[in-house]
Amino acid sequence: MRLSYKIFFGTFLTVAVTLLIGYATFRYFAARHFHQILVDRLTRTGAMADYELAPLISTGDFKKLNVAVRALGKKSGARITVIKNDGKVIADSEKNHEQMENHATRSEIAKALLGETGIAVRHSATMGRNMLYVALPLKESTKFSYIIRVSMFSHDVNLLLSHLTKTMILPVLFLLIVSAGISALIARSVSFPIQKLMTASQAVAKGDFMHKIDITAKNEFGELASYFNEMTEKLARDMTEISSQTDTLNAVLNNISEGIIALNINGKIQLYNKTIFELFDKQISLQQAYWDMPASQDFIELINSVFLSKEKEKKQIEIKGRQFICAGDISDAGEHIIVSVFDITDILEVSKIKRDFVTNASHELKTPLTSINGFLDLAIENCGAETNNYLQVVKRNTQRLINIVNDLLTLAELENKDLRFDRKKINLNLLIKNVVAFLEVKAKEKNLYLKIKLPENQIVMRGDEFKIEQLLVNLIDNAIKYTEKGGVEISTCETDGKVKLTVADTGIGIRENDIARIFERFYVTDKARSRKAGGTGLGLSIVKHIVMLHGGEIAVDSARGSGSKFIVTFEK
Repeated sequence: MRLSYKIFFGTFLTVAVTLLIGYATFRYFAARHFHQILVDRLTRTGAMADYELAPLISTGDFKKLNVAVRALGKKSGARITVIKNDGKVIADSEKNHEQMENHATRSEIAKALLGETGIAVRHSATMGRNMLYVALPLKESTKFSYIIRVSMFSHDVNLLLSHLTKTMILPVLFLLIVSAGISALIARSVSFPIQKLMTASQAVAKGDFMHKIDITAKNEFGELASYFNEMTEKLARDMTEISSQTDTLNAVLNNISEGIIALNINGKIQLYNKTIFELFDKQISLQQAYWDMPASQDFIELINSVFLSKEKEKKQIEIKGRQFICAGDISDAGEHIIVSVFDITDILEVSKIKRDFVTNASHELKTPLTSINGFLDLAIENCGAETNNYLQVVKRNTQRLINIVNDLLTLAELENKDLRFDRKKINLNLLIKNVVAFLEVKAKEKNLYLKIKLPENQIVMRGDEFKIEQLLVNLIDNAIKYTEKGGVEISTCETDGKVKLTVADTGIGIRENDIARIFERFYVTDKARSRKAGGTGLGLSIVKHIVMLHGGEIAVDSARGSGSKFIVTFEK
């Protein structure tokens, strides 16, 4: 049902019910009022009858009493009955009293016998109609031996009420008609502006933000219309701005080489750019489930992993013969999964070319450098003192070049994805003792101590013994190079199924901003000290690659001037 009809019927029914309740209330109280008027009239008639009939009753002349009762009844227009306290009727103005039944059980008689005025409305057996009775005890009688009852037909009250109803029906009908008109006006005054608001709302819902409401009334509807118009103007501005931002965003997304795809929490595609669209052969669409995409199993598993873990995941995946870095992460609000796809094929190719170049160049340099070093040894043995000094400088630099070439070849080997090595059981404690024995001479040359802190039980792990030895040599040798006082301590322990190796020194330490880069190739924190010590800048890079090759982790705890601590953790 329309709102206007609801308002009309609601208002009209409210007025109609109010009028009917008012009429019913008025009729009820009018009936009571008329009833009371009749009771008062009968009471006065009874009092008059008491005054006139009391002498006749006291003499016991019931014939004269009946004549007087009939005359008085005709005069007053009411029926008058005289009743003894035993209920026997001794006189009546309308009927033969001898034919009337005993009235002892009548309620009004019983009350009059108690000295009170008895009132009752009841069907009269003798008159055959409803009567209003008022019974009064005769004042002249002792202990109310006689009762005077005065009655009249109760339909007189109904006649008065019927006349009153006929008199009021026209005003009530007039008021109902007026209320119907007023209800219609109220319904229209409320529904008309609401209809305008509905029309405007439908227009806005369809995108017409310029639609206005022309309600100028100085009331709540006028204020609502004003607020609505302001709202649509603001929406129009916001939608224009959002549209502009969306166009900009689409332009940016579609012109970057990185592929972007956004999924909702139900796994449906909400956004993607041109790169993704072309990467998957234009076979994706909005609201498509990600598992229905023409993607590799690795790509689908990456998204599954992000959905399950709610954490960032990254994986190198091959798509259509090219290599991509795919990263998935959940948005800050937790409502979307954002997946980025970056083509690294060319980068990997360049990296491969660089590695091949370094490897080939290192191989080509190694042989002549070895020859040069050998001839330098011969030249040093057969030259004078002054020439020997120059040749020693050349030899040191030649040896440094040889060390660099060897380290580059080692790195190239470690970076080779096809590298295979047999994992064997390694007695780590014994391996540490051997490396320390090898480097102890170098430590003593600088007056440094080399301490070993090993548990009583043997630490055994699985790995490549030669490469773990390289790792130990590089870490301990590096600690000796950068320590001038104190020494180096090597310790191991086993916790939670993992082997932990720690190399701590009392050296110069590492600046905080250098810690993140010390594992890069050729990165040194102190170039002058590194050259003096004969370092290549590749030792820690080799260490990191060996740790990664064994699936371990390496951490650094250091501060400038407070020494350094390298902590390596391996799975057993």
